[in-house]
Amino acid sequence: MKQLENAVRDGACLLNLKAADLPAIFQNAVSQLVGQGRLPAEHRDDIIAALLEREGSMSTAIGHAVAVPHAYLDVLAAPVVVFIQLARPLNMGAPDGIPTRFLIILLGPTGAAVEHLDALTNIARLMSDDEFRYEAGEVRTQQELLEAFKRFHVRSDPIPEIDAEETIPESLRYSGRLFGGLINDLRRRLPHYASDFRDGLHPKVLASTLFLFFACLAPAVTFGGILGVATDGYIGAVEMIAASAM
Repeated sequence: MKQLENAVRDGACLLNLKAADLPAIFQNAVSQLVGQGRLPAEHRDDIIAALLEREGSMSTAIGHAVAVPHAYLDVLAAPVVVFIQLARPLNMGAPDGIPTRFLIILLGPTGAAVEHLDALTNIARLMSDDEFRYEAGEVRTQQELLEAFKRFHVRSDPIPEIDAEETIPESLRYSGRLFGGLINDLRRRLPHYASDFRDGLHPKVLASTLFLFFACLAPAVTFGGILGVATDGYIGAVEMIAASAM
């Protein structure tokens, strides 16, 4: 995952690419990587040909509108990754029948295939997330795509365990004395009791209080009238208001 994120952070991404076929897609991707100095310019055509040859033998579409084209050549010195978002999906014969919208191209030396196995696993995990795919389809800038990565990590990464004892204030911890916790809590809150009432004397609080009052009163009056008819007046609005108050 980090390899893909770092590639996007370094500018190895094409967003809203208007290309109608694989040769045009690979041409745009390789040209950008050559321009960034990530790929040797003299082997541009060889790299494109290797990608097309691999795609010709078997589609690299893995489903969920994602394809992972890859090629490994001795002329490449280090692994390279590029993320592509197409303006219009392309039918690449995916197993689930969904046209491909995202291509993640993996390039590298001949021995890099093993290193890319972890990358493939992470890519499959990332792109199987429906929310990330939706966000990745809407992004228009590199920064927006990086933000989508961050939100994916927030959703999927495990939350670190926190020692419950460390999060409890000293005044709320078990004291070992009868009513010790209650006494400690009163001491803790004592300096704030006056402000609890004073801060509540505010027009916004009054407006919210009146709204809630009538929001609770209206149903009681309404159902009280209905019950008055149903019980021949034995239970009416007054009884319903008293019951609601209790």
